[in-house]
Amino acid sequence: MAINRTQARLLTIVAVFAFTASLRAEAFCALRVRIISSDGTPARLTPVRLIDPVGKVVFDQQVENSELSICDFGFGPHKLAVGYGFCYPTTISGIELRMGHTINLIVRLNECAPDLWRSGCSLYFRIRETTGSPLEGVSVSLGAERIDGTTDRFGRIEGFLMTGTSATALIKKQGFTTETTTTRCEASEEIEKDVAMKRAP
Repeated sequence: MAINRTQARLLTIVAVFAFTASLRAEAFCALRVRIISSDGTPARLTPVRLIDPVGKVVFDQQVENSELSICDFGFGPHKLAVGYGFCYPTTISGIELRMGHTINLIVRLNECAPDLWRSGCSLYFRIRETTGSPLEGVSVSLGAERIDGTTDRFGRIEGFLMTGTSATALIKKQGFTTETTTTRCEASEEIEKDVAMKRAP
């Protein structure tokens, strides 16, 4: 059967459309991420993971520069973990592939606290009632040395102990039974203590 000029043009348009659609499908990339350092400059050497809905890691790479593309991944909502292993990593959830709709994300890394070089241990106490409620205004003494201040409204207070030394903390608050807890600092580390105080009879 002969094809007239109109039909030939129509077939040509269909073929061009199909070819263009094919190119678009091949060029589609599901996820693009730009990573920025805490100071606003492009980040470098950032570890990134993409995790599928059942918790399987489907992408795990240390991104050399600040730009990252993950063009294909499976069904369902995924999570992107940026800067894992760093302080304050960022996790973005609800990432689902939608054909023809690239997800463009900008992630700014959080600033880390400066490293503390010390010749001892930091002590972090949380003081509470036996009911679980935090206790404000509790004093803590380490032998002859009293930790500066008293617990805040969340029952928190910090102190310091030299390496290779031990101390028995004396914990006091009016209306409560005095408590003690012994602590030893073996090396430079952070020691955390949770102490429950009973109301005095």
